Amino acid sequence: MRPFHPRTLRNLRAAHGLTQAGAAALVHVSPGAVDHWEAARAKPDPARWELLLIKLDAHERYGQRLGAAETLDELDARARIGAELDALLGRVA
Repeated sequence: MRPFHPRTLRNLRAAHGLTQAGAAALVHVSPGAVDHWEAARAKPDPARWELLLIKLDAHERYGQRLGAAETLDELDARARIGAELDALLGRVA
C-alpha cells in the first residue's frame, strides 16, 4: 500500500478528475474530511486510504469512469470483480 501523504492525495485526486466531494463519496466520508487530509490537519484511517487507492487503481486498470452517474455500489461491485479477476489470473491483490 502506498503511504499516505497530503500531496499524494491531491495528485491522485487531480489525476482522476475528482473533486474533494467526489473522493469523499468513494470512501464514505464528508468532503470536509478530505479537505482536512489534504491540509495535513488529519490523516485518513488506513482502511479508508486503502479503499481509495483500490478504487482509483480499478479506474486505471479497467477504464472505469468515476463520474457522478456511477453509484458507490457499482464502484464497489467493479472493484470486487477486478479482485476476482486478479485472483483468477494468479495475481495477489
